[in-house]
Amino acid sequence: MFLKYETLAKFISKRGGEIYFVKRKLATGELSCNCRGWLYYRHCKHIDYCYANSFIELTDIPTYQEALRMDWGKNLEEKEKWTVTHLKAIEL
Repeated sequence: MFLKYETLAKFISKRGGEIYFVKRKLATGELSCNCRGWLYYRHCKHIDYCYANSFIELTDIPTYQEALRMDWGKNLEEKEKWTVTHLKAIEL
């Protein structure tokens, strides 16, 4: 299976505790988000935050076994699964 997106950040809503993800389309580099602002207006503070802070905050580093499963970052699907579960939730 071909991976089309890469997750850049995970945000947690202050009000409802919803989780929003900012993803980058690998083919074009275009960013998208699953929040209402992006879905309705194609603009949101989560994407603005990612443009201003171009780094990924993780809560952990891969163990040796996890790195082997990800084939040291070459297996993009396994890398994406690990990244999504270990992204630090940012509260805006």
